[in-house]
Amino acid sequence: MIENDFPEVDPKFFYNQKEKSEKQPRLPNETIKYYGRHDTGNKCKIGENGTDHFTFNAIQELDWDNNAELDFSYTWNKYGYRGPDDLTDVGIVFAGGSLLLGTGIPYEMSIPYLLSKKLSLNHFNISDFDTLTDMADNLFDFKLNPKYVILTDFWGVNDTNWLMRFWLRKEKDEKVRKLVRETFKQSNGKIFKMFELALLQSFPNAQYYILEPNERRKHWFYDYEPTHIKSIQYSKEEMIDLGRDQTHPGPKTHEYLANKVLEEINKGN
Repeated sequence: MIENDFPEVDPKFFYNQKEKSEKQPRLPNETIKYYGRHDTGNKCKIGENGTDHFTFNAIQELDWDNNAELDFSYTWNKYGYRGPDDLTDVGIVFAGGSLLLGTGIPYEMSIPYLLSKKLSLNHFNISDFDTLTDMADNLFDFKLNPKYVILTDFWGVNDTNWLMRFWLRKEKDEKVRKLVRETFKQSNGKIFKMFELALLQSFPNAQYYILEPNERRKHWFYDYEPTHIKSIQYSKEEMIDLGRDQTHPGPKTHEYLANKVLEEINKGN
């Protein structure tokens, strides 16, 4: 379970977009220089902090904009995802949000690439979703028999979490605020439970892990304790460096988290 469901967050990190964001298209077999809301170019500020609540303690060490060795683009495979698209003998399925997508860094420095190399297994990466339910709609379309399924947290558990942004901040009655929070938490827990059951049905031979923060982040919170999905939690203090967008974690953090997942996998074997 997440230790702190509603931590204090500096208002400067509030996500103030008025409407649900539309994903930038990922066209199959296309390569683009920048991608997403944050990695839009010229964001790297050497010596400055991260621009996200969770990465704020990290300091930018790399000159992403001027070091040719760090230059990279996003290449989408034939399914429109990042990473290999050969579904033959897939040993690991990665399914998550921007962290597993590897936003802000070359794919060869990302958790999916690093972990699959460490385990000597082929992998398929279905990542770049805002909610668990959006991801599930796509994940279960693929008929695979992986040894491991690696998940991460998302912006929210489902699309109705967007209501929190319009409702809760304007509500002054603390009793109503508490009721809204608890209602969403319970609803999210039920959805997460259904997802776990669907995961067992679709990938019955796999071990399941979810890499998630140890406190509520954005609208990722629920009151369900998974019985089959092992939670691997990370903290703000474990965000070591920054990617090109000054927002997402950098190569050292991805290496660190890949090793953290590997350690848990080895414990279970």
